[in-house]
Amino acid sequence: MYEKYKDSLISRDEYLDKKRKCDLEMKEYQDLLKNERANEERNKNNEERKNVDELVQKYKNIDKLTSEIEDAFIERIDVYSPDRIKITWKFARVFEE
Repeated sequence: MYEKYKDSLISRDEYLDKKRKCDLEMKEYQDLLKNERANEERNKNNEERKNVDELVQKYKNIDKLTSEIEDAFIERIDVYSPDRIKITWKFARVFEE
């Protein structure tokens, strides 16, 4: 489009009009993409919440930690010292919201 303007094949007003339309269309597509990504993230979070709810229901009456429960809920355990342990939960992001 700019090349046509540069080569005097379209007027300055035509170029500016087409550029405005193109910019507007690009903004609309960017907004659509942004909304689609937000919907995707929301769906992913809802699915994770559903999975967590199912796991909590399954294990709600436990009285001790088993390797099965550990695998279901815990991503990683870091032991730094007898007094310092860090647990990374698989579903931490779900609980942050």
